[in-house]
Amino acid sequence: MKAGEALAAGDVVYLSAAKEVKKATTTEAAKVIGVARDAASSGADVEVIIYGIATVVADAAIAIGDRVIAAATAGRVKTENTQDTPGHSHISAVIKGSETAADKTAFKGMWHGDGTDIDVDVATGLTADTNLNSSTVKDSIEQGRVLGKALGLAGAAGDALDILVCLA
Repeated sequence: MKAGEALAAGDVVYLSAAKEVKKATTTEAAKVIGVARDAASSGADVEVIIYGIATVVADAAIAIGDRVIAAATAGRVKTENTQDTPGHSHISAVIKGSETAADKTAFKGMWHGDGTDIDVDVATGLTADTNLNSSTVKDSIEQGRVLGKALGLAGAAGDALDILVCLA
């Protein structure tokens, strides 16, 4: 791949629309393809680490095991640990039109992945099957944003940090 700008070894990078490798920021976090293996000048060939251990530069303090994504400062990483569980929840229930009004009055104990009770109330007098669907739990990290996991710790912005690059 060709560098679209001067890159340092360890820069977090994405592939631009022009198919050039450039330093990523939070704006391009979902487009991150890995970490520049070596320094490269604009227009030069660059190898990108897409899986494995890489040394990057932190944009803030990072602890061992933190998930990391592209930071506001181009080429650096920051933590992203707000997502409690992977994926998201979809809950569905079918209410049969042939059931009694008492069966249709209240459904309790349906839970989102975040532990919130849906506590669905259903109108009575249904004559046909009715679907109840809920998908209000949203991931806090859009798909493709996680660059990897911190293998060490960074005490402050500018510190070098070893990470396991494992795009997710």
